[in-house]
Amino acid sequence: MRIWIVPLVLVLVSGSARTSAAAEPSESEKVLQAVKIGTDGPALVNYFRKRILPDRDLDRVHKLIRQLGDDDFQKREQASGALLAFGPSIAPLLRQAATSADPEVAARARECLDQAERTTSVPVVTAAIQVLAQRKPEEAVEVLLGFAPMAESEPVLEALREGLAQLAISDKKPHPLLVQALTDKVPLKRALASEVLFRAGALDVASAQKFLKDSDVSVRLRMALALVESEHRETVPALIGLLSEVPLEQAWTIEDLLGRIAGEQSPPTGMTADVATRKQARDLWEAWWQKNGATANLVKLKDRVASLGLTLVAYNENNGTSKVVELGRDGKQRWELANLQGITTAEMVPGDRILITESFNNRVSERNRKGEIVWQKQINTQPLACHRVPGNRTLIVCRNQLIEVDAKGEQVFTYNRPNNDLVAARKLKNGEYVVVTRLGRMMRVDAKGKEVKTMTIDRTNTSYVNIDITPTGNVLIPTTRTSRVVEYDPDGKEVWSVKVTYPTSVQRLPNGHTMITSMTQRKLIEVDRNGKTVNEITIPGTPLSARRR
Repeated sequence: MRIWIVPLVLVLVSGSARTSAAAEPSESEKVLQAVKIGTDGPALVNYFRKRILPDRDLDRVHKLIRQLGDDDFQKREQASGALLAFGPSIAPLLRQAATSADPEVAARARECLDQAERTTSVPVVTAAIQVLAQRKPEEAVEVLLGFAPMAESEPVLEALREGLAQLAISDKKPHPLLVQALTDKVPLKRALASEVLFRAGALDVASAQKFLKDSDVSVRLRMALALVESEHRETVPALIGLLSEVPLEQAWTIEDLLGRIAGEQSPPTGMTADVATRKQARDLWEAWWQKNGATANLVKLKDRVASLGLTLVAYNENNGTSKVVELGRDGKQRWELANLQGITTAEMVPGDRILITESFNNRVSERNRKGEIVWQKQINTQPLACHRVPGNRTLIVCRNQLIEVDAKGEQVFTYNRPNNDLVAARKLKNGEYVVVTRLGRMMRVDAKGKEVKTMTIDRTNTSYVNIDITPTGNVLIPTTRTSRVVEYDPDGKEVWSVKVTYPTSVQRLPNGHTMITSMTQRKLIEVDRNGKTVNEITIPGTPLSARRR
């Protein structure tokens, strides 16, 4: 396998190291300081060493976790005590056990986890990875690779990838431990090492393509994504083939990338966990690629690589006014538009502008970051939501009407609903509209305003909600009546759901996770495809909508 070097400078993706002792601590350093974790190189190396579980202990830990559900009380107690002796290194395994179908196993795992949780939560671990990569102690690559098998969530894996990317090249040479990890027996180490070295320019294309034949599907997936994102067109068929092999969450990641290439031409696959739909999705994408692959524009994928991770949130303050804020990756506010009235939705649009639904003012407006109106459309009836659609047009949802206007504000589409029961709508890739009513109806409406299909779904019981359309055409709907977010396929069949108290807004993220606002919890919640919460941000008011870019 040929390793070659190109002159390059790796950009520090998680912020630069402090240049002096007096410099203001970074956000990651503040996270660590809050739980009394040292931020110097040796302290962080020690932090990870304590959390690396040797291979020889892995089987024993799994056996002890199963023993938590033993019929013998004494054996259950012994298992709990033995697990606690391992310390924080088994926290990721305990988190998995805490969701066990066996209530005794789940309860005891949570008890053990509580003692280690304070310093092993996702935000703390990702912060520790980021600061360690900035400090660059000699053992950094060793401990990050050693910790990799314990990474139990996508945010931690992403932090590991970014951290190793900062450490991949030294004196224009690839780090020897990363080169060694290319043949490691642990698949995740091979996957991270090969991806990081390829993206750093230290692994040539021919050598990288050999990993597309790796025995482990996760290795093949990471390298296929890296090659396609680097515009290697010949790898796209291999990536499509993985749709029927990888776990559903990763299949969603593949389909999101393919959707960025295909744009409006994306086939409506309706992919679910069902094996048949996975194979059907693969076949549809293969047919699309055979027809369009020669001319497909892979440059569009740079948008995915450069994802900002910024979240725009609209919420009502306690004094009755509304506010729109943008949050960074760390959940901290970057800027705001304050003292607004009756805002129900907000989303970023080209030109660094904010498209806002002003329900109280019967207006949809487009504003700059100073809050100045640069475009507006007055609506005769109270608007509930608005969304930018292809052609620089704006879709506006009202209680009794759905309209679409062009850049001049001229009405180009109208669907009237005399029942006065609309709560949400979106435009589909095929030019149709999906419309949701308060009493549990979801309709597809064609470009002429004719209802072509009506389906029964969960009732929302609220005056408006913010829905989302997945890359495959499924519809995500917050259903406040049952405190769930439900994903429906184009025929109205429920394919996925998660429990969230009084949800008001939903968005499927590129990594397959789902971002939800909870009105009563006043939180922004991110869950994975298993419904597990991977991140939460408290909002200082009642959140109504949230969109990440």
